[in-house]
Amino acid sequence: MKPVTLDEITRYREAVNDNYSSPDYVIEGLPLGLVGSTIAAGASGKSFFCMQQGLSIAIGRNQKRGKVLFLAAEDPKEQFSERLQSIHNAWGVNDEEMDLAHQNFWPIPLLAKEADIVEKLEGVEAYEFINFLKDLYQK
Repeated sequence: MKPVTLDEITRYREAVNDNYSSPDYVIEGLPLGLVGSTIAAGASGKSFFCMQQGLSIAIGRNQKRGKVLFLAAEDPKEQFSERLQSIHNAWGVNDEEMDLAHQNFWPIPLLAKEADIVEKLEGVEAYEFINFLKDLYQK
């Protein structure tokens, strides 16, 4: 991480006097273009909630459609697939939505792929990160 320079520090008067536009949101509370994290107690439904949100975004159900990269760090591929299948069946996903989900929803199960994933990502740029994920998923 590089140190902050004096030119990058926002002073009080500048912050108060600047005009800001409201950000676009993917879902309420998650601004477009930012990475989100869901934190809660174990077995509270985080995975299902996030899968439902991701699928909803991917197919444009009740919100703006977009691409979703879903990094599943806790569940093996089989369990992740079973959960996704459960959502698919409960929602009654139609053929058009199935095609949209296939195009826009990219689940990547990371469990047991790499033990030192954090060390490997230190200092990595965004495009390198995507290539890293592709390589990791193909292992």
